[in-house]
Amino acid sequence: MTRKPPQQQRKPQPPGVDAELVQHGLNAFILPAIDTTDARAVEERITEFLHQCIDDDHLPTVAGVACALGVSVRELQYWKSGQRGSREHQRIINKFYAILEDIYIQDLQANRYDPKAGIFIGKTYYGLRDT
Repeated sequence: MTRKPPQQQRKPQPPGVDAELVQHGLNAFILPAIDTTDARAVEERITEFLHQCIDDDHLPTVAGVACALGVSVRELQYWKSGQRGSREHQRIINKFYAILEDIYIQDLQANRYDPKAGIFIGKTYYGLRDT
């Protein structure tokens, strides 16, 4: 007898929540293109994105800022590690990741994450690992 894996379903959301999420994504998507080789333009766009997150009452994400910049998440990872972009790109992206990590830690301390999800996020996005 074979076992079926448990269904991983998204929790039902109150009306309007999905529309808010899509609108927040659309706000990042419709931003005019910038010259991503210009570190100053990248920093200004990230700042604009963070202000939009505040206005929309949504947490910033790596994928969201990548969309706002018009680059892939992988490209952000290259900038973060210094494999691409300038040292200024690396500084800016590392500063953005520090903001995300700070939010993550505050959420963990406030018990806003299921412990398993918190561990997954910490390992996936912030390089945390078991010792």
